[in-house]
Amino acid sequence: MLAKARAAPMLCVVRTKIDMIPRDYSEEHLSYLADKHIFEYWQAVPYAAVSSITKEGMDDLLACIANEVQPPATQTVIDIKNLLGRIASNVLDVVASAFALPIRRLTSNVDSELEFLLSQPDYYARERGAWEEDVKRRLRIQPDAGVLTVGLASPSIVEKHPDKSERAAMEFAYDNTTIPVPRVFNSDDHFYMDFIKGESIYECWDGLSRLKQFRVACTLRLYVRQMRALRRDFVGAVDTRVVSGILFEEQRYKPFPSVRLFRRFCEYVAFQGWRRRVSAMQYAGEKPSPFPHPEIDWTPVFTHGDLNGSNIILDDHGTVWLIDWATGGFYPPCMEAQAMRHVEDHVRPYDIGDSWRSYRAFIVERTTAEEDQFWDDFFSYIHNCPGNAE
Repeated sequence: MLAKARAAPMLCVVRTKIDMIPRDYSEEHLSYLADKHIFEYWQAVPYAAVSSITKEGMDDLLACIANEVQPPATQTVIDIKNLLGRIASNVLDVVASAFALPIRRLTSNVDSELEFLLSQPDYYARERGAWEEDVKRRLRIQPDAGVLTVGLASPSIVEKHPDKSERAAMEFAYDNTTIPVPRVFNSDDHFYMDFIKGESIYECWDGLSRLKQFRVACTLRLYVRQMRALRRDFVGAVDTRVVSGILFEEQRYKPFPSVRLFRRFCEYVAFQGWRRRVSAMQYAGEKPSPFPHPEIDWTPVFTHGDLNGSNIILDDHGTVWLIDWATGGFYPPCMEAQAMRHVEDHVRPYDIGDSWRSYRAFIVERTTAEEDQFWDDFFSYIHNCPGNAE
């Protein structure tokens, strides 16, 4: 007779008597709010806070138990608001398809150039120096800002510091979408790719007609749609699953065991950033605002991770190219928009006009004020959580 398998015991931390905790943003109140994030991220156990007197938190406790016993299946809750939003998005996709610019990819044979480069890698050193100075001037980068991460290797090829994850993201985009992406050429010691001749959006946007600006935005919207159709069950780089990017201040984190733990990490970091903001508001005599709880879709989708104007090239044939895939990988959809917002509003706020920013919601979808505040709080604290990946 076979013994019946015993279910693994469930551990859930329950805090009681929360009706006795003041709700005045005192240290006691903030510590109480922090417990949820500490237990759920650092201890990886579900947490619920309840009061048997006021019944506060009882629904959360029941949901916590139910989710641990029978995790909910992934599903999309459709209400009128969501339905209307989807319809509007589909209509905009149709409009974008009608006005999008033509797509092309390079097919020229560069084998002879590659062979020459491998035999004489420093042959174009003088041209490379002049090209680098020109790029800095065009992108309004200070001349003493150091060496660029990319350099001209030959008339048709550029070279970057070897990065296997960027190469994997570019090859994935090239193989699984129709997005114009530079070809990557195999080499053990060098990272060679097509040199895309054209102007970045930072350079040419203000000189484009309104119709051409709209067509560029339509094209980018469809690129983002293609990327978001590619999903995975993990967060991070295409090949290594290491988590990094602009919102992480370029720090690198080892692969997260699950999307749920990644979400808890983000919520923990955002909470700590919010906690600091509350202290600053109290010091200034201002009334603290509550911790933001935006509705975020945490499903990992293929993401470029740095869609700022310097990484979008409009070539001489009217094709829009995406370059610099160093932050590419699988992340929640909102992170594309948040990275774009962070660079344009905080890092390079004067490099491009409001007309480009006005298209951001059209390209990567609109973000809410609560969502923006969540990721601002996250970014304000992430430097206190140093990366743990090589």
